[in-house]
Amino acid sequence: MAADLAWVQVVSEPWPGLSPARNAGLPHLTGDVVVLDDDVVVTPGWLEELLSPCCDPAVGAVTGNVLPANLELLDPQVFQDCSGLGRGPHRHTDDRAWLDASRAHVADRCHGERRRAPRRAGRARPLRRGPGRPSGVVLHHHRADRPALLRQLRACSTGHVAHHRQVAARHGDLRGPGRIALRLPQHHTRRFAGATLGTDDYLLDVLTTEVAGVLAGPGAWWRSRRALREAGRPVPD
Repeated sequence: MAADLAWVQVVSEPWPGLSPARNAGLPHLTGDVVVLDDDVVVTPGWLEELLSPCCDPAVGAVTGNVLPANLELLDPQVFQDCSGLGRGPHRHTDDRAWLDASRAHVADRCHGERRRAPRRAGRARPLRRGPGRPSGVVLHHHRADRPALLRQLRACSTGHVAHHRQVAARHGDLRGPGRIALRLPQHHTRRFAGATLGTDDYLLDVLTTEVAGVLAGPGAWWRSRRALREAGRPVPD
């Protein structure tokens, strides 16, 4: 396919995983805006919705909305409800004050950002995160059966913790680990009590899977760094 598209450059990355692939490709980009996503189907107008706010030079990133691709199966809807990938029907704009006041960084799927936004964010005129564009919709394909779905949920929880651990190690931002250590146990305790008493429809197998993934996060972060060192690859600060 790439051979038929003269403007496409293929970059090979032997290390497995989506993030290493993206990191390998980013230095080769030449455009101003980078649009990222993976296991989704875009809907008509999605790209235009993500790009139109970038006409404002103060905008550093734009997020879209994620909906399950299969509305006939229950499990994909369960994943959508529990993971929080969908951002609802309302548009919103967040600025640097929101980032500084937020208890933890938020990672969004279905988004576009300026290629040089991280460098520019530290200037006196900081870039905005947003606006959120609920009309920029992608359809997310989840696992088809419950065991596979639970494995995906566990991996998401593990990655969530590992991400915040890396942010803390690299940037000294302790909001994420603080949230994981203090707020998440409270959240899980309330959910468990509600599910046990019948006042919360949160599924117990989903809840226990999330907790297991959170507990596995620090170890996963440490093992990934060890694997990079053993392979002779650069280890992020």
